[in-house]
Amino acid sequence: FGLKLRGERPELIAARVDEVARMLGLEALLDRYPRQMSGGQRQRVAMGRAIARRPKLFLFDEPLSNLDAALRAEVRVEIKKLHRELGATMVYVTHDQVEAMTLADRLVVLRTGEVEQVGPPLEVYGQPASRFVASFMGSPAMNFVPARGEADAVRAEGLTLSVRGAPEGEVLVGIRPHDVLERDGGPIAMDVEVVEAMGFEAYAHGKVGAVPFVARLEGERAGAVKVGDRIALDVAPGAVHLFDAETQRALR
Repeated sequence: FGLKLRGERPELIAARVDEVARMLGLEALLDRYPRQMSGGQRQRVAMGRAIARRPKLFLFDEPLSNLDAALRAEVRVEIKKLHRELGATMVYVTHDQVEAMTLADRLVVLRTGEVEQVGPPLEVYGQPASRFVASFMGSPAMNFVPARGEADAVRAEGLTLSVRGAPEGEVLVGIRPHDVLERDGGPIAMDVEVVEAMGFEAYAHGKVGAVPFVARLEGERAGAVKVGDRIALDVAPGAVHLFDAETQRALR
């Protein structure tokens, strides 16, 4: 309809409709009325109407939220291709970290209407400016352990890490599950309470001292660790994040 209003040729309209319908999996729905479609299908139609017009600016407000997982991944890839082909600016709102990380050139993290951090996705992920950003980006979420900094180290129950330049006093230690390494004699002691087996890898959930903690395990150890085990962990070099205990802002 939008293309008709712009006076486009019928053959161009038909070609564009077919192209967008294939992209969004709508081929079988083209003869249906809106009342005959599910909410997710209508959402895809709304996206198709915008894409078919090929505007210079797209405003996407959680466009994939009602799609199933497989279709969501497929349409996400198509949006990435579309962005590259059209060179159009896309403002994309989402609560899905995967969408944010994979689609964004520039990522803006908002909290109650205020900007917490702006930057390239990998920079925001790797150098979070606050505990909120660190906890929002990444799945499973970053582990946070209240600790005390003293003499190039941070210490807490079940955790002692060497951190050059660690500030003295109360700090919050942030460690991503993907940066945890299982190592005999490691400086982190974790009591395992739940193991999520994912095949080659597993996520062990438990406690370091009294604090909840998650560690990713790979290879043979993914199937060897059991509930009730106490395992020794280490952290990949340079992967320890420190946050001010009071302001929650990043220290390093």
